[in-house]
Amino acid sequence: MDTKSRDSAFGVVLFGIGVFVTAESLRMIHVATLPPFQITDLIVTPGLLPCILGLFLAFFSLLLLIETVKGAGSPGKALAENLKTAWRGILAAFGDPDFRIMLAGVAWMFVYIFFILGEIPFWLGASGFLLILFVFLRFTGRGMGFPAVREIGTLALVTAGSVILIMALFQGVFKTTLP
Repeated sequence: MDTKSRDSAFGVVLFGIGVFVTAESLRMIHVATLPPFQITDLIVTPGLLPCILGLFLAFFSLLLLIETVKGAGSPGKALAENLKTAWRGILAAFGDPDFRIMLAGVAWMFVYIFFILGEIPFWLGASGFLLILFVFLRFTGRGMGFPAVREIGTLALVTAGSVILIMALFQGVFKTTLP
C-alpha cells in the first residue's frame, strides 16, 4: 500500500475519532451543567480538555487528508481511489498469517482489559494473561509446536517474576493501588 493511500485511510479514521471525542465531550459538558453537578464555568468542566483534543485531532486529520489529495485534478476522486487502494491492502493483510496472529493477540488483550482486569485479583489476572500470551506466542511461532512442559515451567517462572516485579514497582515504589 502506498503512502498516500495509507495516509488517506488513517486521516479518515482519525477524523472520525476526533469527531466522536468532540461529540462525547460536548455531551459530558452538558451533563456537568445539570443537577447534581450544576457546573457553570466552562473552564472547570470535565469535558473541556477532551473537546479541545478532539477538535485538534479532527483538524489535523483534515490537514492530512488535504495533503494526500494535493495536486490531484479532482480531490474527491483522488481520495476515493486512495481509500479503495487502502481497503484492498487491508483485505490483503488478512491473508497474512502474521497479521492474523497479531489480531488474535490484540483480541486476547481486549478480553483481559475489559473482562478480566478488576474482576479478579490483579496478580491472578495478570499471571493468567501473561502465561496464556507467552504460550500463544510460542505456539504460533514459525515452525513451532505446543511448548513442552519444561518450556511452560520456564514461561511460568518468567510470568511470576514479571508480575512480582510489576506489583513491587507500582505498590512499593509508586504507592499506587493495582486493579
